[in-house]
Amino acid sequence: MKQVARDGRGDGQGRRTPTEVSTRMKRFGRGVRGNGQGRRTPTEVSTRVKKLLAVCVVGLVGLVSTGCGPAQGDAVTIRFHYSHFEPSAVSVRAGPPVTITLRNNDPIDHEWIVGPPAIHEMHRHGTEAVHAGRPTEVSVPALSTRVTTITFDDPVSYAYICHLPGHEEYGMIGELIAR
Repeated sequence: MKQVARDGRGDGQGRRTPTEVSTRMKRFGRGVRGNGQGRRTPTEVSTRVKKLLAVCVVGLVGLVSTGCGPAQGDAVTIRFHYSHFEPSAVSVRAGPPVTITLRNNDPIDHEWIVGPPAIHEMHRHGTEAVHAGRPTEVSVPALSTRVTTITFDDPVSYAYICHLPGHEEYGMIGELIAR
């Protein structure tokens, strides 16, 4: 004698029969696919993965062709995090203007000064509390972002340093290379 579940459905063991599973899936908008157990077959998974990869490739091709792809030397973002620059070295193109976004994620102020050794020596002993008006000398308050645009006419290699007291000694130094 077949036992009937308390709710009058199933096989008496609390499980639904394959017909009930199929009926419920159709009722709730899910088609019956795969192996009848609600799982996709390897062929279905493979097809879905191939479609997803195709969409990703088309998207990347679109980004690169419109010039919105990876940085080509005309835009750079430098984060200030735990009183260090990330990345600590950047490479840009010499010639065209370069937009540099400076994002201070620290709860303290920082500055970003890029230039030859003489500029850094001057700032190590200078008294300027805030830098404004020079694209190569930017004050960045705590938890804020500043954007500057610089044109490097010739290939050069400059250090960028935060000269606030103790920051350079702590390791807030980076290198900008214009190629």
